[in-house]
Amino acid sequence: MSKILKLACLMVFFLGIGAPLAHAADQPGKIDLKVGDTAWFCACDKCPCETIARKPAKCGCNVDLVKGTVTAVDAAAGTVTASLPGGTTKTFKTTGKYTCACGPACDCGMVSQNPGNCACNKPMTAVSPAPTTGGYGAPAPAAAPAPATGGYGAPAPKPATGGYGR
Repeated sequence: MSKILKLACLMVFFLGIGAPLAHAADQPGKIDLKVGDTAWFCACDKCPCETIARKPAKCGCNVDLVKGTVTAVDAAAGTVTASLPGGTTKTFKTTGKYTCACGPACDCGMVSQNPGNCACNKPMTAVSPAPTTGGYGAPAPAAAPAPATGGYGAPAPKPATGGYGR
């Protein structure tokens, strides 16, 4: 009986806590990086694309991304700070408006604020806004109109017709 209880507790934990956490890492248009990770970043001073990729590539303005190291992560703000060649640092958004469209088998992880080609040299796709959910990834329930009642759940009274059903 003790083994069954332990197994049930583990299942509740992994399904109730672990599944939503695992889902967060698979959000389209988001790249998950931690301090010490190496990635490729747009180092243009004037470019607002904030492109990040796990492989060498070019940003939307057709400039080569530079190899850098993540030095700080601000999960609340959704940003990473990277140390780039020449001793410069720059902060990037970890959620892009555009992402690699190759699918889950692709490992380039490219995200950008501007359209262009991903590290696989295929056009990136616009990221759709996340749907509102009712929790644990389930769709939010549609609000049903409240039925007309006469109070306390009783049916609404019929309107007066003037007699004899007219």
